[in-house]
Amino acid sequence: MDRNQELRILREQLGDGVITRREFINRALILTGSLAAVSALLPGARPCLAAAAAGRQPKPGGTLTVGKAGDFTTMDPHFRGANNQSAHLTSFDPVLRYGKDMKPVAELAASWEVKEDKFLVKLQQGIKFHNGRELVADDVLFNFERAGDANVGGRLVDFTKPITAVKVPDKYTVEFTFQGVPEVVVELLDSMFIVNKETAGQVKNRPVGTGPFKFAEWAPGDRARWTRYTDYYKKGQPYVETLVQKAYTDSETQLVNLQAAQVDLIEFVLAKDVERILGDKNLKLVKANVGAFWMFMVNVTHKPFDNKKVRQALNYMIDRKTISEKVFFGQSKPLVTPFYLQTHPGYDAKFENYYTFNLEKAKQLLAEAGFPNGFEATITGFAAFQECKNFSQVLMADAAKIGVRLKLDDLPSSQAYPKYLAGDFDILNGSQGMVHRDPVAFFAMNPSTRLNNNITKYSSPEYTRLVTDGAATRDLAKRKEIYKKLNEMILDECFLLPIAEYPKFSAMRSHVQDYSDHLDGFPIYYGMWLDK
Repeated sequence: MDRNQELRILREQLGDGVITRREFINRALILTGSLAAVSALLPGARPCLAAAAAGRQPKPGGTLTVGKAGDFTTMDPHFRGANNQSAHLTSFDPVLRYGKDMKPVAELAASWEVKEDKFLVKLQQGIKFHNGRELVADDVLFNFERAGDANVGGRLVDFTKPITAVKVPDKYTVEFTFQGVPEVVVELLDSMFIVNKETAGQVKNRPVGTGPFKFAEWAPGDRARWTRYTDYYKKGQPYVETLVQKAYTDSETQLVNLQAAQVDLIEFVLAKDVERILGDKNLKLVKANVGAFWMFMVNVTHKPFDNKKVRQALNYMIDRKTISEKVFFGQSKPLVTPFYLQTHPGYDAKFENYYTFNLEKAKQLLAEAGFPNGFEATITGFAAFQECKNFSQVLMADAAKIGVRLKLDDLPSSQAYPKYLAGDFDILNGSQGMVHRDPVAFFAMNPSTRLNNNITKYSSPEYTRLVTDGAATRDLAKRKEIYKKLNEMILDECFLLPIAEYPKFSAMRSHVQDYSDHLDGFPIYYGMWLDK
């Protein structure tokens, strides 16, 4: 039976009441991989994806109001976190960025070339920071040095390590000398948003960059506001005059406000709400596959998790199939390994079932570790992310069956984020990405896998050697072997416990036009406009 026949049967079953609307959506998504296709098959079909506005001329002006799950924790782009990314894309620009096809695209750069171990970047001339000063090559050098400072650079430090020297031959040229593959430089230039050096000391609360919007105000816990930067180097953009990002403490409140037209767009939509949005004629939905997954991190220095067998037992306690079905409503594929994409150098099919849901095996490992009667521990979470709470509760219920007493400490972002950064947790729930990028990014940016300030506190000489060698090796076959070893090490050591794939959903009112998003799924606001 071909795909079209299966879809026809599904539609007939939906019409006859044999399957529910939700079952139809989930099964049709598996067959088509497209929300647009699924929407077209539904009774009373209407366009659901935010597509380009059929070549229409954008209308300038208006205020775009965006709902966020939780507040920003910092505006500093060198201390990145997923919840802060939309602020970084608003105030700043990178030198290069990756397109959806994983090819570099010029942003602040006019051109670039690679010669052996040299990566030469020519900057566009005439680009200005929000304070009116022109961007020059010394600014890129300043940002590189800042990103490499462990006290400032946060998640970017490991990106700078394969780069052995940076020179400024002239006012608009930067030369990087690097070890390994050229992607180590591209990943850095994609992730290193350029801050203004004169105001860098205030960037946490008052960002000044070259980006499409100029920062106006931030009322923590409520909203942040930007205004159109009239000297933006992409002439004519942005289209909207004002951008407001409002913080919400839970996903339901976000969606209610979207349906009530109190906001124009929400960045994150729960899987359970996909059907609800598809059924609202005033809303549009976007699904982005962003190379991310839901997971638990474990602090390997906190007892009893300093014992590897306890961490492995925890992996056997996770019922990924139930979580996929009941928490993510069939929208997420269960995962055990972080390298789940078959295009990833570290992918190996033999790892896909490395851990199964097996409470007896978990109990056996706990007994071997000296905890036959279980133990107590706390899961720390971000209250704004309902799905993290839900999958944590599934684990808690199953763990209790073998005497493991887990408590969930669900905190607002302002309290959870400092704990996250400091590694102050037993278990942390959340998501992690960069699987679709070069592995250099996965091991440099993600807080559970990076070498510098790894928040799980995991480290070993062999792990350090493999991560370093992976970035420094150009031979593809050798890189694959290195990343497969790292994949197996992560599975064995269990400081990172993947649960399910993370497809990212966003939703908006029908008047929001020309929606587009970043490679990692975050909205790019400068090209959007309001048709109202």
